Amino acid sequence: MNVRNLFFFGFAAAALFAACDEKDDVVSGSPSITLSANTLELEQTEDQGTITLTANRDWVVNVPSSVSSWLTVYPTSGAASEDPQTITVTVEENTGAYRDAEIEFSALLVSAKLTVTQKGPGGELVSGAYDDIYAAKEGDAVSAKGMVVGIYKSGMVLNEGADNILCYNSKSNFVAPDVQIGDSVRVSGTKAVYGSLAQIGFSYDDIEVITTGGSPVYPQPTVVDASNIASFDRTGCVYIQMEGALNVNGNYYNIAIDGASVQGSISYPLDSFNLPDLDGSRAVFTGYYCGGGTASFLNMLLVEVSESDTPYLLVSPSAVSVPADGGKSNEISITGNVSWTAVCDNPAFTLSKTSGTGDDVITVSADANASDAVLSANITISTVEDVAVKSYTVAVKQMSPAGMPSFDGNVTFSLVSEGNIYTVEESAKINGSEEETTAIKFGTGEKTGKATFTAPAGTKKIGFYAIAWNTNNSIIKFSTESGDLDEQFELVKNAGFKSNKPYTIEITEADYYEFAVDFTEDTEVTIETLDGSERRALLIGLTTYAE
Repeated sequence: MNVRNLFFFGFAAAALFAACDEKDDVVSGSPSITLSANTLELEQTEDQGTITLTANRDWVVNVPSSVSSWLTVYPTSGAASEDPQTITVTVEENTGAYRDAEIEFSALLVSAKLTVTQKGPGGELVSGAYDDIYAAKEGDAVSAKGMVVGIYKSGMVLNEGADNILCYNSKSNFVAPDVQIGDSVRVSGTKAVYGSLAQIGFSYDDIEVITTGGSPVYPQPTVVDASNIASFDRTGCVYIQMEGALNVNGNYYNIAIDGASVQGSISYPLDSFNLPDLDGSRAVFTGYYCGGGTASFLNMLLVEVSESDTPYLLVSPSAVSVPADGGKSNEISITGNVSWTAVCDNPAFTLSKTSGTGDDVITVSADANASDAVLSANITISTVEDVAVKSYTVAVKQMSPAGMPSFDGNVTFSLVSEGNIYTVEESAKINGSEEETTAIKFGTGEKTGKATFTAPAGTKKIGFYAIAWNTNNSIIKFSTESGDLDEQFELVKNAGFKSNKPYTIEITEADYYEFAVDFTEDTEVTIETLDGSERRALLIGLTTYAE
């Protein structure tokens, strides 16, 4: 080897060692990555912003897929360097509410996060503590992070420490979000209110899954029963528990709580709970309060269903009828896990059973009615066990051989519709007839109903047909200003009383009611439905009788 070649070999080797020393200097020490700023605010138009990044290891950036349609980062990776590297963030024009994204830069085991906020015509973004979101104005852009602790077919509940917030998608079409219990997520949307409960209105496209596989720790639920359901604080998304019999009607899942006028209601439950299989059964339901538009229902996002071991007794319906020419009534259903007795106060009627234990049915029978009057009786079904409701009364009627009274009626009503009162004249097709019969509809899902009529002097009796909306029984009351009249009747829900007029309904003797009066002068009578789990009633054929 000549001297010249030896010189060049030595020079190259020296350069190589120098380069290695330079690389070793960059990657020396513990891995680190720093950003010149942790937040970046951009305008609502198409916009760009920059920060610098310094990392002593090779790095990459993670842009959540939920924001990739409107936000890009360049470059998306880089080599270790002592010199700050410029990062450019570009956003598309924002035509909605303020929005934000969390971008993570990672280098081996370390990372740094950048929160990008883009302005929008919808207003400023409220982000962070749930209390701040609760305090925001309705319609404000909001963002929240938390663990998914409850899911239903319109959204989910997020938890952060001791606080919860409901996230509701009004356009879910009864489809649950693509998340799992235990996932940590970030949700962006707008502040909304349902009833008195603040929540986040959002789209499933606005969910960013941060981590998966977590295990939520649920608190002791607040037990909601007859003693507190009417006064329940509806301003917080709290963990609650209700026990009662489940009534499934289409997409409605109502819980009849012993002794309570307000019902529980399960909102948009997941199919995995198999609730239709529990129709009519008693169970314990645990989940999160998720708002309610009326005082009649307390809505729950269901998390867990379990068997009930509480003693209970339930009886339905509240009225039955026996054919005028004799025979048996429709069945009285007894549901429970205690012993019970049944007693009738009119010997003209015979009960198929007078005692039992647990679930059973009773029928009422009688000979033909030989009188010109309607025969009636009350059956008392009760227990000595420690249950919420110890005694139920079932009314029994048997029409006279003359048949059922007319559906036409003979009075003129003055209908009241103002404020929280709604009453309207409508029509119904009764017992297969195509002829429409005039009917008075009282109330809506949220309002009671009220009407008045004048009973002429000499009225001795008032009779009428009435039914309740298809979901629940309701109460109708007759009264006079003097207080001489105060009659209440529990109306039985009717499967045909739903949707819009004309209602196609079946009316039986059990739907006919009458009571005695003694009006010596023209008297104004007020009819109204009472506030409760059901406010709707349909009144047909009200008639005053002079004898």
